Amino acid sequence: MCGINGVVDFINRYSVDKRHNIVHRMNQQIIYRGPDDEGIFDGPWLSMGMRRLSIIDLASGRQPIFNEDGSIVIVFNGEIYNYKMLRKELEKKGHSFKTNSDTEVIVHLYEEKSVGAFSELDGMFSFAIYDRNIERLYVVRDRMGEKPLFYSNINGSFAFGSELKSLSNCNLIEKNIDETALTMFLQYTYIPAPLTIYKDVKKLSPGHYVEISNAGDINVKQYWHLSIDHDIEKMSYDEAIDELRVRLNKSVKDRMNCDVPYGAFLSGGLDSGIISTLMAKNSTKPINTFSIGFEEADYDESKNAAILAKNIGSKHHTEILKYNQAMEIIEEIVNNMDEPFADSSALPVFLVSRFAAKNVKVVLTGDAGDECFLGYDKYLIHYYSDLYNKVPAFMRKNVIEKALSHMNDTSVLSRKIGKVVRNASQTPYERTISVMKLGFKNNECISLLKDGVADFSGDSMISSRYNEIDASQIRKTQYVDLRYVLEGDMLAKVDRMSMRNSLETRTPLIANDIVQFAFSLQDNYKIEGKNKKKILKDAFEGILPEGYTRLPKSGFGIPLDHWFRNEMQIELKDVLSANQIRKHGLFSEQYINQIISEHLDGRVNRKSELWALYVFQRWYDNN
Repeated sequence: MCGINGVVDFINRYSVDKRHNIVHRMNQQIIYRGPDDEGIFDGPWLSMGMRRLSIIDLASGRQPIFNEDGSIVIVFNGEIYNYKMLRKELEKKGHSFKTNSDTEVIVHLYEEKSVGAFSELDGMFSFAIYDRNIERLYVVRDRMGEKPLFYSNINGSFAFGSELKSLSNCNLIEKNIDETALTMFLQYTYIPAPLTIYKDVKKLSPGHYVEISNAGDINVKQYWHLSIDHDIEKMSYDEAIDELRVRLNKSVKDRMNCDVPYGAFLSGGLDSGIISTLMAKNSTKPINTFSIGFEEADYDESKNAAILAKNIGSKHHTEILKYNQAMEIIEEIVNNMDEPFADSSALPVFLVSRFAAKNVKVVLTGDAGDECFLGYDKYLIHYYSDLYNKVPAFMRKNVIEKALSHMNDTSVLSRKIGKVVRNASQTPYERTISVMKLGFKNNECISLLKDGVADFSGDSMISSRYNEIDASQIRKTQYVDLRYVLEGDMLAKVDRMSMRNSLETRTPLIANDIVQFAFSLQDNYKIEGKNKKKILKDAFEGILPEGYTRLPKSGFGIPLDHWFRNEMQIELKDVLSANQIRKHGLFSEQYINQIISEHLDGRVNRKSELWALYVFQRWYDNN
């Protein structure tokens, strides 16, 4: 596990020494991603480097790594889980290896198959591979976007890095805010690829690579597409259950392969419970599990995690997140944030990562179970909308909607009912994009942002993905989640928070054949009526404690709504004060005051919107 950086100079702007020093400075920005070692390669028109966190082949896995004659060189961030199988095949074809690392396998696989090698890798990665034979550089990102990759192409040079700060803090770009990205952040709480908060920088989309020639030709290409496997789609339910058990168990075993101590995040939910249980079954000694709790009882689900830990006999570690500790974590997160990111569960993920890193260097997580097997409430929007539309119009308008107008929007029930009522008359696509927007809605963005700033063209990105496949409403929604939401939110959160603590996270539920399998399953295998993640529950119910699959959905959430009304109220008002808002001239002071009042008075739960604004203001002050 590492971080990578590089600079390509098409117009002889820099000397080799200057290029080398730039890459070294870029590496210094992300030293926590790879505290163990640094390596830099200087070519005739490019320099690329990496910081290493040693996980596999601790002794001989230093980078950059070359092929036999030195004509192919790579810097690599991530893990390849099928590298041993690939190595055996390559050795049969005459390739010789100098290390035992997964990185060197990529070099020889590229020798054998050129860019066709990228689609054969099962893992999480971003890497740059330079081919001296044809004077080409390839910058590549994994299928699902577990590992980040940012790049810019301005002023006769191409630069790339694992984090945005490597480009922005080394004077390689202009820090001009992209208004489309800003609007998407305020609505979705994150910025999906290929956008970033800056106009000059892009994220490389998952399953894509950039081809760069020494003549300055730059092309972004897609090497993998998510599609439906019709053989899987035709499986009976019992066949699918058996297949899921085999595939997920193998994925867990593959991700337990490392040369350092490892463990698992255990939130108390279904997904992390299954992963931890399978790890325990595949380990000869008790595994380490890590969880956090909260002083606020409504948010504390650490007891569920403790039940599962006792069941599997793990060495369980729990830490309680207190308000003062949360404020310290917020300071560290926002002070080191590349771009605004407002999924508030980043705080507990940071805490549990820091907690785990004291004991292990690698953890497996249950992330992506909701996207793969339809675990979010938003997947029920069509189900509830159809039910609501069957209610006589008179009852809807004069009873339900009238009653709803008199209810405060602070309870979970009222918010859920309101969401169904607002979306019932919309098209399936409109419902999908509506429930994706956890922050400000379109009309709210218009009120919030100064004239001309709101830019909703990002919605067309979502629309194009939604209409990219011919499938059911639910499968189209799932496709958008797997291609956009997972990369932009869940995986970004876990990567940034864990790597900030020099901890590697691995996600068994997005192995290549798990994602393809889950996406291809019939809809009713994954969700039936209100029963979400049906097949995942049925497949593993027998290895979990009794009743565990029926527990309410859990995760690393935090009591933001409570904090904003109490301990954090002064801090919130200070950060969103008129003087602070005027600094950038983007937001309406009057509208911000309105939503603060709505939240503090208990009329509307505005925690998501206020957190997005708080994060943006803190980010802006630091950048």
